[in-house]
Amino acid sequence: MQLYRGWNSCYAPERTGRIRLCKATFYRDVDPSLPAIRDEQEGETRVQAQGSVEREGPALSDTTLTVVGDDGRVSGVAHLGRGQTRATFAQNLHVEVRPVPYIFCASRRPSSPDEVAAMKQALGDEYDAWYTIKDAHALGRELEKAIKGWLFDNRVTQHELRSRHGWVSYYEGEIPAPVADITSGRSAIDLGRYLESMEPWFNKRSKYSHEFEYRYAFALESPQWHAFPDRICVDLTMAAIALFERA
Repeated sequence: MQLYRGWNSCYAPERTGRIRLCKATFYRDVDPSLPAIRDEQEGETRVQAQGSVEREGPALSDTTLTVVGDDGRVSGVAHLGRGQTRATFAQNLHVEVRPVPYIFCASRRPSSPDEVAAMKQALGDEYDAWYTIKDAHALGRELEKAIKGWLFDNRVTQHELRSRHGWVSYYEGEIPAPVADITSGRSAIDLGRYLESMEPWFNKRSKYSHEFEYRYAFALESPQWHAFPDRICVDLTMAAIALFERA
């Protein structure tokens, strides 16, 4: 399977022998002038929970309260009937997923000149070097080797490295469906497995579906490092560099 990827030519692997990997949350705050790679909802994850509201005395009429979460979005709506002092409601909560993986993104190889032109136009003139990735699976193996080399160079001898490679899925609307209902007893183990799979980092809004994105994600943890940097540059082998063919 072949993929497609653009760079500013001064950062292309054939010139530098390296690839810069960024933590996925980097793309939430990337320069707004680069809307094609900026996604302020990168890794958006939600769970269903039960909320409650109370008031000191019974009201004389029905009352509806809109509840706003910490992220500024409506998380639920509570209804207090006439004479009620307390009500429960379903609440859709945003949660942060840790650890945040490093990601490398590419796209499906375009099938027509029009697709090539659309991709180049979306990213702008800064991306002036375009490459076919000749073997997507081989690149995944090479990236993992490169990360292990970076860990060795930085004397990180105790670590856990998890990886996932695959196509991104796209959902309709602005908010993804909740991944668990933590009040109904949906298994915490199921939720744990979902998070370990790095699934939240492979879901994006349908507004990005034209990108046909294929993503490599690498989650790092180590008792030797309190936190890994937001960006790392990893050295590639000659075999890895040869996987990129100038388009």
